[in-house]
Amino acid sequence: MCGYHGISDELLADPGLPDIRSRLAAALHRRYYLQEPCVVRTLADASREVGWYEARDPEEDRERAVAALVELGPDGRELLWTRSKFAVSKVIGLSPDDANGYIRELEARKVVRTECRSFESLPEVCQWVVAEAPDQ
Repeated sequence: MCGYHGISDELLADPGLPDIRSRLAAALHRRYYLQEPCVVRTLADASREVGWYEARDPEEDRERAVAALVELGPDGRELLWTRSKFAVSKVIGLSPDDANGYIRELEARKVVRTECRSFESLPEVCQWVVAEAPDQ
């Protein structure tokens, strides 16, 4: 058992494992960051996990990521970025570093943007908003 995940000795000894090992690793990586427990005992379990991973919908991921960003509300610029990468990490199953890159891609494609305001003698406050016409 490793954190939220477990792989049985039976599966590790299965001669079919090398054929799906890298795809299974990607699926378990995603499950880990989604904080979804997973125990894989047989090659059938492993194949099911790979199928689940490969069936993910990028559009659905984008919608969940955008919703998570907007729901964060206002905060200081640096803290907002820190909170953002962890929020997106948790909702679409990426590492925080990968989530940071994903957010930057959403910004570059003009799906989301930050709006910042300054007030007298207070630090700048920023929040995520959905861009008017996202580029797909």
